[in-house]
Formats: sequence, structure tokens, C-alpha cells
Amino acid sequence: MNKNSKFISGNEYCLRELFGEYTQIIIPDLQRDYCWGDRVYTNQNDKNPHELVSDFVKNIVELFEEDKLKRVTLGLIYGYEQPHNHIQICDGQQRLTTLFLLLGYINKCTNGEFKNYIISEKEMKDDYEPHLQYAIRESTLYFLSDLSRNVFVEKNTVIDKIKESDWYFDEYERDASIQSMIAALNTINRFFIGKNVDMNSLGVFVLDNLRVLYYDMENRSRGEETYVVINTTGEPLSATENIKPILLGKLTEKDSKKYSDQWEDREDWFWQNRGTDKTSDLGMLDFFTWYWQIGLIQENNWIGEKKQPLNVRDLFLSAPKKVFENTNETKFSMENYTKFQSLDNLNKYFVALKTLVEDIVSNRELQNILLSIKNKQTGLSTSVNVWNWLRNVNLDIVLPLIAFMAEHEHKNKSMLSVFVRRLRKNRYDDVWGKINNVQSRRGENYMDWRYIVQIINQTTDDNLLTIDINDLIISKIPNVNIPVWYNEDERRKNTLQSQLSTEEMKEMEDNEFLMGDLTPLWSKIYQDDSVNILQKRWNVLQRICNAFNSQEAKNDIEFANWFRLYRLASGLIGLQHIPYCKWNFEGCYYSLRPNTPWWIESEEVERLMEQDNPILYMNNYVKDIVKGIINCPSNNKELVLCWMTLKTILADNGKYLVNYWSDRAISAFFEMTDNYIYNIHDFHWGNVLCGYSYSYTIYPASDEKNWNKPENLDSPLTQIAFIPDYYNRNRDNIDWDMIKKGDEEIKKIITQFLGDSEEESSVYE
Repeated sequence: MNKNSKFISGNEYCLRELFGEYTQIIIPDLQRDYCWGDRVYTNQNDKNPHELVSDFVKNIVELFEEDKLKRVTLGLIYGYEQPHNHIQICDGQQRLTTLFLLLGYINKCTNGEFKNYIISEKEMKDDYEPHLQYAIRESTLYFLSDLSRNVFVEKNTVIDKIKESDWYFDEYERDASIQSMIAALNTINRFFIGKNVDMNSLGVFVLDNLRVLYYDMENRSRGEETYVVINTTGEPLSATENIKPILLGKLTEKDSKKYSDQWEDREDWFWQNRGTDKTSDLGMLDFFTWYWQIGLIQENNWIGEKKQPLNVRDLFLSAPKKVFENTNETKFSMENYTKFQSLDNLNKYFVALKTLVEDIVSNRELQNILLSIKNKQTGLSTSVNVWNWLRNVNLDIVLPLIAFMAEHEHKNKSMLSVFVRRLRKNRYDDVWGKINNVQSRRGENYMDWRYIVQIINQTTDDNLLTIDINDLIISKIPNVNIPVWYNEDERRKNTLQSQLSTEEMKEMEDNEFLMGDLTPLWSKIYQDDSVNILQKRWNVLQRICNAFNSQEAKNDIEFANWFRLYRLASGLIGLQHIPYCKWNFEGCYYSLRPNTPWWIESEEVERLMEQDNPILYMNNYVKDIVKGIINCPSNNKELVLCWMTLKTILADNGKYLVNYWSDRAISAFFEMTDNYIYNIHDFHWGNVLCGYSYSYTIYPASDEKNWNKPENLDSPLTQIAFIPDYYNRNRDNIDWDMIKKGDEEIKKIITQFLGDSEEESSVYE
């Protein structure tokens, strides 16, 4: 703070002091436009926009008429002095601008009694710079000077003729602040028409009795940190900076230094990690909100049936009895509320947050776990990235994490990773909580964060994950079930700790289709929980997961090809209408990765994971289904299944991976003859072609350049010498020899696959 300044932080000042002598109030370039004169929305629920000036002026006049000697505090303003006698405003722009316009209007209506508070005597002899200056843009700065001189002081221009005056430039018309100021002046003028108000006395009241509480930001650097983005009502978007002077102002001189330093540490940390935010205030508000959500064990306030965000300012400043007077909260709740109003407790939770961020930055394992919770490409190797990640992740992750860091001793350094894995498992219990809008097995296991925080508060690292929740005092959340925390899956995993290495256990839990829940690996068929059975099932599951990864699948081609066929044959995937395509064909996304894990728990996959030779099992499974239809499929569903079976057999023989197109569907027309290369009536495998349908493509298999690549799903089963015009197929061009040759090749493949040595007559003779 400037030692020569007459403005002291925490003191109240009247307008006579703010606009008097040589003091100038500066609205710096980082501020938004003046907007109170416009028709604006006062809040998100207000669908009827209106200006704010009339109510503001009306309230001042009513206070004046009620008691001309009454002193009124209009709230806080934030600023710093730079240079001497120039107060740069960080917050308070809308109020001070409206008060200056009102004072100018009053001066215009009197004999110039207050002109020195519009423009100083010194400036009247120089550049006519008013006591209020707008540095947002040059046009606003010049306009305010012209307005103050020509309208308020010299009275050369009447208010409703401002835009017609010779000093009003075209550039002013494009300035939002100027237009709002003109609108505000017209509103003030209309307000006083027909009213018998002693303007001289009102001017004295405005100058001497309207006061603001000044908070010194000390310098521009600190001022930029806490510039509050002003919304259309002129109120700060958050109350964090309003909290600081009130909380710290109640402290003794001894405590003030300690807690001021703590507050400054927080401001500095949120500033350093603000990311794309313009201020540190938004990040601090997020933290304060989390802090009170943890303290109150509630996410929002409720007014009737309407959900409202927590008001952190009121929570810090209100007496506990007032908060809980109309509720059925327990004494414990009131005591906990008092605890969370403590600045020591606040700092403990801030240190917990900061430590959490530092631990994540320094721990690659933690980063990988967290990125698997909310898949983002941006790494978590910097505190800014971690902080922004935490701000965007679900509350059931971030709130238990902060509570855990604040309330547990963490003697075991690896405990954080273990706890994060449990939180990830719980998160996916929620994400995968329903199957066709019916609660799933995992959904039944989901634990609301409000229960997890209560578990954290009543346990230590040693029993946090294994506690029986019935042994705790849990405050029930209305309409939110309390599942088993230490459930059967967790109990079984604990029995395996001595038989599996830590890394083996982590690999299983980190699987993208398990996410901590190993239930699909526990045998339902043999009721055998031995580690050997678990590992056998795990090995098959890994091969299944790799089948959806084009790179990993190349190391296990045979399994990848047969498993995707097995999915189609067993009904795990099926034919459907393809979006944006015509209704005359259906297809299936043959290589598409599943987005939920429920297919793993299907009977088909359950059986597969029990097999010593899963490829042979899938081979026989498909064989039993297609043996009656593969010689002559009768509809599009049978055609696609048999087509993919033959494709798989050919890929098996050629040792190649059937082509991956996860975003396109292998399709067949409803009308069987539409799937023929040549327009003939009888079915011949040498004359059939299934193909891709995607985007707005009307005809599958229209891309001829891929027809000679056997690994492509839409290429013919056998080589053909002539490719007809697929859109104008003509039987005059039929190469019967090539079709017959193709049929013979396919017949041999089918016979060998089915193991049928019986000679059959050709269907083409």
C-alpha cells in the first residue's frame, strides 16, 4: 500500500472523498463495459430484462427522504493506487459510474454547487478530465470528458439532445459503455420528472452520506489476479473476495498476519494454476464450494423444489444456529459446520488439495488411473493440467479425494493409488449403472460421495477400504441407498493378495472393461475361486479385449478373427438399420468396440472364458449354427453370418487379419437378388457381394478399388475376371465360367469347414 495514500484498506469513504480534490477514479482496461443503463437480465431465471438504474436511484432518493442524516454503506469496492491519487477500480465499476452520472445530473439541476466533484478546478483550466475516467477504450474516455464538461458543468447540451450535439462523434455510437451511459441519464431524467425533490440537499446527501468500504489491492499485479468478471447485474460472479476482508477484519492483530499470509498463499496458488481463467477467483470459488459440500455433506441448497448452488459467502459468515434453525440437523452437524468455518480447517483442506495436485504430478501411476476415469488426451504432468482436470471431473471423485488427503495420515505412501482405484471402480459403478434403463449389478454397488466422505471421516488408512459400514454412524441421504462398501468382490480380491503379485492385481483392475470390478473373472459355472481358474479366465479376457485393438490383434490374428465372428453368431451383436442410410438393407458394426462391459458377463462370454481351447470352441459354435444355411442363405441375416464365416475361414487360411472398419457396417440388402454381382435369379456364392454401408452411401460395396483386397470385408470371396457396373448390372455380361469356378472354390471351403466328405451335386448344373 502507498504510505502517502489517504485511502486505507478496510475504511469507509464517502463520495466527497472519492471524487474530491485531485483524486481520480480510473476504470482500467481490463473491466467490462458499463451496462446498468441497458435492459439486462438480472439473473438466469429472469426472463424479463430491465435496466437497473431506476431502482438504484429510487432507493437512494427514498433513503434521503427517510433520513437526510443517515449514513448508508453501498458495499465494497476494490482498487489500488497507481499513480498517486489515481484509484484503479477492480470491482465497483457499475455502482461508481451510476453514482457519478447521478451526481452530474444533480449538478446540472442546481447552480453548479457540485461541479468540483465532476471536474476539478485545476482540470477546468486544463484538459477537462473528470474525476471518473474510463480507460476501457479511448472513445469512452473522451466521451465522459465531453459529457462532464458540456452537459454536467457548462450545461450547453440537454440530456435528450446529446446525440445531436456537435461534440458527439459517430465513433461514440459504436461504444457500448457510452450508449449505456446515455440510456442511464435518460432513465435518471425520467425518474425526477414531476417529483418535488430538493436537489441541493440530495447532492449533499449523495456526497456525504453514501459510503463505500475500500479494500486496497496494493498494486496492479495483485489487482489483475482478483479482477472479478462482472455480470449484467453488476454483481461479482463469486463472493470469494467479499469474504476475505470480513473474515480477516474480525481477527486480532496477532492472528491477522497468520491468516492473511495463508489467504495470500491460496490466492497465489490459484493464480499460478488459473489456466485459461482471467482471474484466480473462479478457481478459489470452486475450492470453497467443494469445501462446504464436504463440510455439509450436501451438493446444493434447495429452495422449495428448486436446486440452488451453495452460497459460500453466507456459509462462512452465518451463525450455525441460524443455518440449522429450520432443519432437523443433529448437534453433530452444527459442530461440523462450526469446524468448517474455522480458518485453520480451511487451510488444512487447501493444503490437502495442493498436496493432492503435487502427488499426481509426480506419480505416473496416479495419472494413468485418473486419465482412465475421464479419458482426456491432455496429460497430468503439470499442476495446471491436474487442477483443471479436477475441476472438470465428477464430484464422486474430487470430493472424496480432497477429504481423504485432509483427514487421513497416509503412513502408507501407496495408499493414495489404492484409494483412487477404489474411487474409479465406484465411478464406473455409476457410469455402467443401468442396462436399458434398469439398474445393473454394478449400479447396485454405486456409493454416493456423501457416504464415502462419512466413511473417510470415521476410518483410518488401515480400515478405510475394508470397514463394515454398519459399524459406522452414517447420516442417511433421503432416497439414496447405502450399498455394501466392502462387498463380495473386494473380499475375494483380498484373499488373492498372497497368491498374485501386486502388479498382476493392478493389471486386472486396470482393464478398461473391468475398471476395478473383477466379478466377471469369478467363475459362475464351477463356483471355483482358485487363482488358477481366475488366471485362465483372465487370459481369455485379455485376448478378447485385444481383439478390438487393431495393433494388439495382429499378435493374435486367429483369435481376433474368430471372436468377432463368435460375437455375431452368438447374438452379442446383430443386424440393424444403419443411420443416414436407406431402409432397404441392414448391417452390423462388426469390429466396433463395446462401450459397456455387460457383454463380458453374458452367458456366451462366460462359457468362452472357461475353455482350455477357446478358438476351437468358437469354431465349433459357429459350425453348429451355419451348417444348415451356409450352402444357400435365405435372408439378409443368414447371408451376413455366412459371408463373415467364409471371410473368417479365408483369413484363417491366409493368416491375415480381417479388415477393421469400426465406424462402418457390413451390410446386406433385404431383397437377396440386390446382393448379387450379376442380376440373375439363382443363389451362387461366386455371385454374392456384401459390403459397407456408412454415411449417406446408398449401395453397399460401391468402392471398387477395394474389391481385390481379400482382407477387406467388402471384397468378393473369390477372384473375378470382370467387375460389372454395380449400379447397372446386366446379365448379358455374365462370366459363367468365373462364377462356377468361384462356386467350386467356396464349396471346397465349406466342405472342409463342416468336415463333410459326402459328395454333393453342384447347385449350378
